[in-house]
Amino acid sequence: MVPASLQGTHQLDLGPKRVQGDPGQSPDQDLNLDQGQGGVLVDIIQDHVHVLDPTEDQEADLIAANPDPNCCLGVFGLSLYTTERDLREVFNKYGPIADVSIVYDQQSRRSRGFAFVYFESVDDAKEAKERANGMELDGRRIRVDFSITKRPHTPTPGIYMGRPT
Repeated sequence: MVPASLQGTHQLDLGPKRVQGDPGQSPDQDLNLDQGQGGVLVDIIQDHVHVLDPTEDQEADLIAANPDPNCCLGVFGLSLYTTERDLREVFNKYGPIADVSIVYDQQSRRSRGFAFVYFESVDDAKEAKERANGMELDGRRIRVDFSITKRPHTPTPGIYMGRPT
């Protein structure tokens, strides 16, 4: 049975394997959970605790949130005025760069606020991710993470073509 203080809105932190209730409750009222192999999701509803196996969608979300290290870094939260040259200057200090590519809107030709930096070495990319994540560039705090995709997406026309007839 779940204590009344744990019913309602809760946080799930898979790190220390605890579900926390209200901020005002005492720590000994926390509910300890065994995470198990591959992780679990916990749903607390009224007086029941339901432990659910992760679905494929949830596993995909976990992978997307924690991509494997690779040579390609995504750089997010860029200013519209940040150039590829600016990115090369920032990331070149971590190792040789194979390519830098800012993503632009097809219609307006303005930056969409993110880019990809391709390193020649995975170790250099790891160091760049650790050191550049959270730094300020052109007045914006940037987020740096490993790319989820293996190659650029195939371009699309950029307009809705309608339902095929």
